[in-house]
This record gives sequence, structure tokens and C-alpha cells, in this order.
Amino acid sequence: LEQPVEPTFKDIVVVRLGAETRLADGRLAALLLRGGYAYEPSPVPEQKGLTNYVDSDKHLFSVGVTFELKRLQPLLPQPLQFQLAVQLIWLPETRVHKTNPADPVGSYRAHGLIAGGSFLTRMTF
Repeated sequence: LEQPVEPTFKDIVVVRLGAETRLADGRLAALLLRGGYAYEPSPVPEQKGLTNYVDSDKHLFSVGVTFELKRLQPLLPQPLQFQLAVQLIWLPETRVHKTNPADPVGSYRAHGLIAGGSFLTRMTF
């Protein structure tokens, strides 16, 4: 039976880009929009042996919006923000070809799409 070997993950460089703009900026309220993209290559080496570290490159897309109430004095001396963000992570297909035909898992492919989001209320004191 084959013995597992050290995974020898490789170092990676992650590229990230982001931007934010104010769509509206009034005396009482502001509306901000932001977006971003990141590319993260997989650090996992080819999986020919006994191990099965399933991983893929990742493309991350995000969009966010902030609504800011500026003038709530004397109730709140600082602005009140409501933030909404969504993120989509696309994992393109990766194929693993095992060299041992008796491998209990065998060759396989992996891919996917992951969605997430958040809502935040922010008050500064």
C-alpha cells in the first residue's frame, strides 16, 4: 500500500483589484458603490498518489453598496451606515488523473460556484 507523502504545497501570489465610488453625496445622506475581483491560483500540487487534496484556482467577484445617514444629531453624533455585500467565487474545473488503477478514489474532476453575502449596520461612537 502506498504511503502518503508530504503535500509540498507551493507559494502563490494573489492578485486583487477593487474600486469604490460615491454615487450620491448629499448633506443628509450618501450612497457608495464598490466592486472587486481577485484571482487565487491553487497551491495544491498534482495529486497522482494516495492523497486527495481537492482544490481549484479561484476567481472571486464582489459588489457592495453602503447607504450612509449623515445627520442624526443629537441622537447620534456620527453617521449611521447600512452596508450590503455579495460575493461569488467561481472554481473552474480541475481534473485529477490517478496513476494507480487500484486507487480507491480513482480519477476525478472538481469545480463549483460559491455565493455569499453580508448585511452590516455600522455606528461610530
